[in-house]
Amino acid sequence: MKNNICVQCGHTREEIKKKELCCCTIIYNESGSEVDTEWTRHRFKPYSKKELESMKKDEETMYKQMGEIVDFFKEQETN
Repeated sequence: MKNNICVQCGHTREEIKKKELCCCTIIYNESGSEVDTEWTRHRFKPYSKKELESMKKDEETMYKQMGEIVDFFKEQETN
């Protein structure tokens, strides 16, 4: 059975086709709504192990580049 919900934006295949939706997440703030993250395509299956490993490596690289600020944010999340 196909997964009919995009794992990134949460819309169904029917909604996407009918409304011609792009793949993005929306955040809401005082000034209204805005696109938070936008992807080039919808994804309808869980990520593979290879994709997850690649994403983890990218995240670790980003953390190394950010340096001490990452430790500060991690500390804030636990408090």
